[in-house]
Amino acid sequence: MDELRPGVFIGHFRIEAVLPEEIGGFARICIARRVEHGVEKERVALKLVRVKVDAKTDRAANRLRETYTRALHNEVETLRQLHHPDIVRIFPIPMEGGGLAFTARAMNLEGHPWYFVMEYLGGGSVEELVKEEGALDVWLAVEVLYQVASALDYLHSKGYAHLDVKLSNMMFRGAVEQSGRPEIVLVDFGAAQKSQLRAEVEAGALVYLPPERVRMLQGEPPETITEKASADIYSLGVAFYRMLTGKLPFSGRRSRVTTAILEHSPTPPSQINKDIESYPELEQLVLEMMDKNPAARPSAKDVLSRIIRIMPPPRHWGGSEPNLLPVRRQRSSRWRMVALGSLIVNLSLLGALAYGWFMPSSSMSTFPPPPTEEVRVQDAAQNTSVVAPLISPANTPTASPTPTPTLTPSRTPSPTPTATATSPAPTATPVPTFTPTPTPRPRPSNTPTATATATP
Repeated sequence: MDELRPGVFIGHFRIEAVLPEEIGGFARICIARRVEHGVEKERVALKLVRVKVDAKTDRAANRLRETYTRALHNEVETLRQLHHPDIVRIFPIPMEGGGLAFTARAMNLEGHPWYFVMEYLGGGSVEELVKEEGALDVWLAVEVLYQVASALDYLHSKGYAHLDVKLSNMMFRGAVEQSGRPEIVLVDFGAAQKSQLRAEVEAGALVYLPPERVRMLQGEPPETITEKASADIYSLGVAFYRMLTGKLPFSGRRSRVTTAILEHSPTPPSQINKDIESYPELEQLVLEMMDKNPAARPSAKDVLSRIIRIMPPPRHWGGSEPNLLPVRRQRSSRWRMVALGSLIVNLSLLGALAYGWFMPSSSMSTFPPPPTEEVRVQDAAQNTSVVAPLISPANTPTASPTPTPTLTPSRTPSPTPTATATSPAPTATPVPTFTPTPTPRPRPSNTPTATATATP
């Protein structure tokens, strides 16, 4: 039997990479290429049921494997009913004898695990971005919130609840570019439920669970379908809180987190990230989403309408607030460099004005040099070009200040006349005229800029 590793074929798909075991919950995730008649086609993601499980007996392992298999089929059936740009897409699998199916078995792998095929999301997860950068820029965090809330609003309207909303299940479809709207995709529907069904897989990290689901895990009766939808809103509120602050609302040992979820209120985000002080309505929204009472939380539709009112689109680079950089780096680089560029421009222009004030122009009469002294004309041209680019981390949108025109004074020194006893007195030599020649640098198209204006 083949092992799950790069180079192995599963049906018409050749594995390129296998994601770490901790990713995927009840399944393993692989990146693969579809191969047709020896020609490589599009890149996809495969999700395979785990067959090697941590169990003490074969009977327990078999029961767990059956549970994982039902969860995978549940995810496929759910995704076949959903069609939304912010929900991951699944693709049919070409079968050997012809025809298509949405699930199949990898017969060349140990245990013949079931699998299905979904779109490849190459931008990474929001979880990875927050771990790398900490608190995100407010506009980017709100855009992520808006798109996931849009997916949940659609999901809830169809009678489903996701029940595993967290940052690791929010993926960027592609890299976050300097211009354009980032695309967020909600993934992992293995725990999704319809109607009054109870999930067989208790998914969701504890820190994202609302109080009613924590109590259910402690043995209380299961919640209603209405409470399941509001459970998604609570989890989305926790995710939004972490994007705004870089921290989870509750952390520590399991018992401590459980008690905090049931009894304590989270620290207001503005006390952790001072930038939130400028958005009191956003802070109010995230706290309402994390209310202990499910009935007091806003619906996904309410979240969407409030976001539009508080922070209308466009919420991306080039919009009314073009700053997709994380808060810390964006603040520390942009303003310092713009201020430095403005100072240099001011000093340069003042120097040019002073030079033009004291030096005669071509329309003024010139003074002939004394006949017995040597006249030396010194070139006083200076390069006053100012370029102050913003330095940003890789794969992160950047804002570049508008290039300042380069002032290049054009002066050509004249030959140095010398008065001697045997030669006639030298004639008057005109003083060269200071003529600034602006040489603007080309500006990249469709690239937002931050302009540093210098006032002489």
